[in-house]
Amino acid sequence: MALPAGSFDADDGEALRIAAVNGLGITQILHRSVSHDLASGRLRRVLSDVPLATVPVYALHAYARLAPERLQVFLDFIADTLRAWDSRSVPDNDR
Repeated sequence: MALPAGSFDADDGEALRIAAVNGLGITQILHRSVSHDLASGRLRRVLSDVPLATVPVYALHAYARLAPERLQVFLDFIADTLRAWDSRSVPDNDR
């Protein structure tokens, strides 16, 4: 099979996962998105000794300067959840 020349870019994690599973290259993707592929051998971890760059997360809202309390509660929940997803949460056998 001839691979296309050039690079592949997508803002959709599933598209990146499918491309990697089909041999189009490597990707930086959430472990939770590919844990089954890693376990089955469809994907394997490479460059595990290279630290990954952090990826910023932004939340935009259409409220004026003072957002409703329910929005702040939601944003706090999201921030706590993302903090819990650090690299130490990945099992050593998947590294």
